[in-house]
Amino acid sequence: MMKRFVLLAMLLSLAGATGAMAVEFPTVALHVNSVIGKNQCTAIDPLCDEIVTNGPVVDGSPDASYNVYMMANINQGEAVRGVELGIWYIGEFDDSNLTEGINVLSWTSCSDVEFPSADWPAPNSVNTITFSPSACDARPDSTTNVSILGNFYVTAYSSSLMQTIPRPNNGKYTISDCSGGEIPMTWPDAAGWVSFGSRPEGMGCIPCVAPCTSVPVEANTWGNIKKSLGNGE
Repeated sequence: MMKRFVLLAMLLSLAGATGAMAVEFPTVALHVNSVIGKNQCTAIDPLCDEIVTNGPVVDGSPDASYNVYMMANINQGEAVRGVELGIWYIGEFDDSNLTEGINVLSWTSCSDVEFPSADWPAPNSVNTITFSPSACDARPDSTTNVSILGNFYVTAYSSSLMQTIPRPNNGKYTISDCSGGEIPMTWPDAAGWVSFGSRPEGMGCIPCVAPCTSVPVEANTWGNIKKSLGNGE
């Protein structure tokens, strides 16, 4: 129980410490896409303002399965070499049956190397995603391009939220550029989030268009937060 309170306090203190951030700073966005069978890492190439942040749930759609893409943008015409972060979402199970939110069935990485925690992609799990130096030979055409890090295969059974978070164990939330240097990202401003169904928090946020100053983790009810932190490190 104490670990859950410590993690929640860390997230809320990080949110309170952040200020307004211009969109030229590094960001990580989530994009809700229809399911793609082949070439998932190259099949789409959205710009920041083309990112989709909401999808219907099963009750309102005959097909509520998605590839939710994780994308990064240094927003200075610079290629992304890697990120270090965690993932959070509402998705609870009881004896292998989903009782609330989304079912994240799998993760497909588009990087060259990654170092996921053993429970990735469970809520509050973490990953370090890295591209080879050759990524720097394919710099984005403009500051509105994003680099695809990978995607989650998701089915939305009821209303839910999904957002990247700082690593619960050490608070790291960073992106690496071609110089090899780590750039701390500002959370929650840099953390895009998506919603499924109708949510009081809104329809999601695209951080490379405008800072995501609202925090779904904080806005969620304490009961749901306790559930989501149950798998935290």
